Amino acid sequence: MKFFFSKRLSNLVGDKYIISPIATYRCFKSLLLAYNFRDEVEKKLDNEDLNKIYEIVYKINQNGIFFRDLKRDNILILNDRVVFFDFSFMYENSPDVVKVRDKHLLNAIGTDYRPSNYLWDDFYSLYKIANEEEIKGNTVNKVENMIGKFVLNIDECK
Repeated sequence: MKFFFSKRLSNLVGDKYIISPIATYRCFKSLLLAYNFRDEVEKKLDNEDLNKIYEIVYKINQNGIFFRDLKRDNILILNDRVVFFDFSFMYENSPDVVKVRDKHLLNAIGTDYRPSNYLWDDFYSLYKIANEEEIKGNTVNKVENMIGKFVLNIDECK
């Protein structure tokens, strides 16, 4: 699924915002992914970066795709460029996406940055990230105003 969403997002928002795995390795029951991060330095998230993330999340949600695991660990800021990776829990209502049927497993999928159990809201997650990073400004207000506009509940995922 990582490769599927990596390609899907690259087509939707552009390659420069997506880091795709360059190789996969099977190790016992685990799947290890290798990424090429180059020699770029990551920096702290600021209001301008938050606005870039907002635009990408808006476009993705508008197209019926949900990260479900939007957290700071899955967003890099490399030389003023926002880059997303780790699409393990991404969801799109598409025949190409394998659906999980177990409600308990579904509830465990994704970030703890969600409004409640069985409910995902990428803008809620982004708002929590902004608060943790202590970002202030108009973009935080834009993010807050989007909470609840694109919500995915567990019944839609089965």
